[in-house]
Amino acid sequence: MSRKGLLALSVVALAAASVFTLRSRGATVTPGEVAEQAPRMRCAFEVGETRAFRIAMDSRDGDGSTSPLGASLFLRTLTEPRGLSRAATVAGLMVPDDAADASEGLDEPFLIRMNTKCRFEAFAFRESVDGATAASIEGTVRMFEVVGGDTHDATWEASQHDLNGEFFAAYERTAYEGQELSFTRRAETYSEGSVDATMIRMLENQASGTFDGAWGFVSALSGRVRHRVRMGARPIELTIDFSLERTDADAPAGLPHPGDTALFAFREQREGAPVHREPEVIGGMHRDEIVALDAEAVMTQALALWNASTNPAHEEAYQFLLAWIRGHEGGADALVAAIREGELDPALHAMAFLVLGTADTPASRQALALAMTEQDLSPMNRRRAAFSLGTNTTPTLESFESMRVAAEANARSTDDEGVRGVIMRSMGPFAGDEAPEEVRTEARAYIRELASASDPARRLAGIDAAGNAGTDVLLDAIEGGFTDADETVRASAYHALRGMRRDLVQPVVADALTRETSDVVRRSLVEAAYTNAQQSSRPVVSPELATATAATLSNIADPGARAAAIHLVGIAAETQPEARAALAAWLANEPTPENLQILGRYVSVDEARAALAQREP
Repeated sequence: MSRKGLLALSVVALAAASVFTLRSRGATVTPGEVAEQAPRMRCAFEVGETRAFRIAMDSRDGDGSTSPLGASLFLRTLTEPRGLSRAATVAGLMVPDDAADASEGLDEPFLIRMNTKCRFEAFAFRESVDGATAASIEGTVRMFEVVGGDTHDATWEASQHDLNGEFFAAYERTAYEGQELSFTRRAETYSEGSVDATMIRMLENQASGTFDGAWGFVSALSGRVRHRVRMGARPIELTIDFSLERTDADAPAGLPHPGDTALFAFREQREGAPVHREPEVIGGMHRDEIVALDAEAVMTQALALWNASTNPAHEEAYQFLLAWIRGHEGGADALVAAIREGELDPALHAMAFLVLGTADTPASRQALALAMTEQDLSPMNRRRAAFSLGTNTTPTLESFESMRVAAEANARSTDDEGVRGVIMRSMGPFAGDEAPEEVRTEARAYIRELASASDPARRLAGIDAAGNAGTDVLLDAIEGGFTDADETVRASAYHALRGMRRDLVQPVVADALTRETSDVVRRSLVEAAYTNAQQSSRPVVSPELATATAATLSNIADPGARAAAIHLVGIAAETQPEARAALAAWLANEPTPENLQILGRYVSVDEARAALAQREP
């Protein structure tokens, strides 16, 4: 997106703090019919849960200039709801498809205070984020805000804010089916006095989408906002079309964890003042006091915080160790030494290696590199060191070379072989498109070497690493695995397709499903295709893939694989009658409660009843 597009987003604030209308897949009902039965819209927050979405936006001004944005949006719950408003702290990160958008700062992490009515109460950013960047991010994310009503009534109003001012939104529940709720929402103007009406006028604000009550969050939406903005001598109209859809994408390394909250400061709504870090107190101690502690005191206090915590993520213990590692000279080496000497309780070992990766300092990266080959550390801890260095740190040539040397070291035992496999697989992010050019060039060459090795273990590790890189450039590294005699290698090769372009993935999967007889490989195929399809802002499944997947439904025993196959055909069923008929026919043959539950989002109530009627008495 250009600077012009960013300015438009910031000025107009994407006043689309959104509206959600469900596309009804079953019988629709009037507001009066559902008033006493439909559940209220309430957001649910479970500490550690990560939600992933694909978002797409296209802004157009009066001259026809466009500024498209495609990105993945990730939200991770950091705390349970607290206080009178029952607000949780949620971490967020946008990962733009275009590197130019990332260079404009849209990939900066942020925090949101979000309450159980799904209202965004406040945003927080790191101290280094300037006001314009923060406004662009907040304005974009506020596009996907809805506010639930206080009662079970079918209509309600709510006051909401974007960066321009306050507006009142009228909500109406149009239908519901199970836990999925249909809403419409419309807003037409800002509240009097909240903005300068001669500068900005809201002309249109509407959207439609799905709120999944079982998931506790919006799962899909699309809509439009339109404003008239006076910039200079004449007004211009800015139109923004937007969409969001839930995906199963894995969270990126940059998404904040509970221990990172001290790095952010909450902004007052609609104020562009610079963000200043508040005093940082962790476990009753100021950050400067923590940094001054010696290693023994740190290990003792970290364990005490761990034992006292009622938070499953042990936020204070994590934050305490992170502050010490980043500020205490020699802290990273001392932490590894404490693990080696048994001075840190084993309960904290996994967190310690995560902290070393998240700290992402030269010293912490070096400590992880040395830990990978430290024979006095357990194999599990050496694996943790490799995984953290590969997935939680900034890719550097020094780290890559350390991992390559460790991967090529002579294995002394079966445990060493396992550690070596983790090291190889964890090198995938070093070959990704986001890694520095000199790093990804070296990493891709090494991964290709592994994937073509004669040794099955090295070949398998290379294929997995190529998949973890998430780039089409390494397709050649995995293609050989499609015809491997070992079903484990074939399954890994197909699984590695999940992050590549849809037009590359779907023909390969459709063809393989017509030939593969291995349950292991079939599961990998449908799961890779489903994950890949969900990464698009507008998932599309080709007729060939839908037909091939539907044909395998009765042959897939694994419940997870069967669910992925059903969802894959279900995406196609939206536009392909043949796919919908295939689902209905399969449901008629196997109308189990589990199948009925999964298929409920793709077939109507009447179709489900017809399937049930075919059961033998």
